[in-house]
Amino acid sequence: RELQNSREKMALNPPLLPQYNLPAPVQQEVFVLKRKGINFEAEIRGHRRMKYEGKGDLYVSTLRLVFVAHRPGNDGMWAFDLPLSMISREKFNQPIFGCNNLEGDCEPLPGTPGPVHFQIYFKEGGCGTFLPLFFELVNRNRAGPRERPQGIDDTFNQRVATGQLAGQAYVDPNDPTTIFIAQPIPEAETAYPQPYTRHEYYTQGPHIPSAPPVQPEYGVPQPQYGGQQAGGQQAGAQPAYPPPPYGGGPPAYAAPTAPPAYPYQPSM
Repeated sequence: RELQNSREKMALNPPLLPQYNLPAPVQQEVFVLKRKGINFEAEIRGHRRMKYEGKGDLYVSTLRLVFVAHRPGNDGMWAFDLPLSMISREKFNQPIFGCNNLEGDCEPLPGTPGPVHFQIYFKEGGCGTFLPLFFELVNRNRAGPRERPQGIDDTFNQRVATGQLAGQAYVDPNDPTTIFIAQPIPEAETAYPQPYTRHEYYTQGPHIPSAPPVQPEYGVPQPQYGGQQAGGQQAGAQPAYPPPPYGGGPPAYAAPTAPPAYPYQPSM
């Protein structure tokens, strides 16, 4: 029972949108890319070690990494959340035997009983497109306070949401990463009437008491959404969506300007 209650608000099993099997977005969070063919492992190193592993897809946003499993495992994991600003000691490994992998540590979100050590194995293709974007997003989230980092402002969000970042990204033809040129779901169409804020995400965890977690519906065909794969190949046109259940449009962004240079500074 104690373990069951600890899972209600922690990095394990963040809420998903069942009709899309995507992470329920935080306010002003913009999804950057999706990477398929992932084997994921996470170990929570608290007073009692807990290990989770699964196969599925990795979503990278301006806020976090979210692994979404194809099927829930026997350990109870269907998704796992890693905030970019709380990641440290990240390291990309290219072993002689075995597949390329990314590992690192992550500070615990509220409700997580200890720090997390993670390993992300890329089972399909290379990482030439994924890695530069990942390291840029990590570095941008390290500049300034976590709730409002200097590197993630309205101008940068606009570049991501309108596909400008995708157009400027390095394209590795051997990397199956899909870079979003349009958000996978309309901003207003989320699991809750009011998505929680970035401050609530860090102080309360990805599960908000007033918004019960949503489990994914497996076996349902997933819609195709706008995106560009790392060979210039289109991932499909954005589907038509019903009108959002409540009013409100996308946030107003400042006019795009030349983004500042953020040279990557690896964590020690």
